[in-house]
Amino acid sequence: AKLAKQRSNGSDAAAPTAAAEEEDEEEDEEATNVPASELKDRDIGTFATAADADDDEDEEWSVDTSAKAVAERLKLQESAYNKVEAAAQAASDRRNAEEEGLDEFELQKRKVSEQVKAALEKAEEEADDDKEKISLGVKGLMAIAEEHDLQPLDLFGFFFDGVLDANALVTLKANTKLLQKLYKATPNKKKTQKFLLVQVEALVGRVPELMKKTPSILKYFYDNDLLDDEETLFAWHDKVSKKKLGRAVREAATPFITWLKEADDESSEEESDEE
Repeated sequence: AKLAKQRSNGSDAAAPTAAAEEEDEEEDEEATNVPASELKDRDIGTFATAADADDDEDEEWSVDTSAKAVAERLKLQESAYNKVEAAAQAASDRRNAEEEGLDEFELQKRKVSEQVKAALEKAEEEADDDKEKISLGVKGLMAIAEEHDLQPLDLFGFFFDGVLDANALVTLKANTKLLQKLYKATPNKKKTQKFLLVQVEALVGRVPELMKKTPSILKYFYDNDLLDDEETLFAWHDKVSKKKLGRAVREAATPFITWLKEADDESSEEESDEE
């Protein structure tokens, strides 16, 4: 009797479930087979929201073809390209530096020297006259100084390293006004002149064919008031250098020093006669 009752209860429990499933299927079928004329009156709820969201996404991904937008995209592309190019160049520079045995400091010096040279070449190309050339050159050097936190004295060093070569005298004469402005910007003129003498030594050591032109190079700086402290010149020449290069440059400079001393003696005699 108990077993029969359990069976009876089980069949009764299963019946509503089957009936409920059949009813759900009928409702689904009714919802699916809604006439097209009635669809416009139905509230499709979340599907409407989803459709709106899709529309919003389409609007976000639309392309602005205005001239301004195109220019901005080109600017971004160019910036990205420049960054990639700069990174590739930096990697190439590091490889070259390793091959040449240069450390990071020497590599940075080379980079700044190249920037100084490029700035002066650009000023030469873009200027219509000497005045504009000087102005563009000064602006270019100021930008480099700001980028690398350099002082005028530092720029002199990079000018020697990156710009001067076997045609040093021609290049110096072409940039006299610029160098005079740079010199005026240095706070300690005596220190600057000592620094210039060190740079002349280094230049002649780097470009041996300039050794015989040492007197002319020194006279250029003297005539243009860039190296006019005679005491500094005499002290430098009289100093016995421990380096072979230093001794050779001083020996090569002897004709200029001799001329300067003779001119100084003549000037002193004239002043004595006037008294």
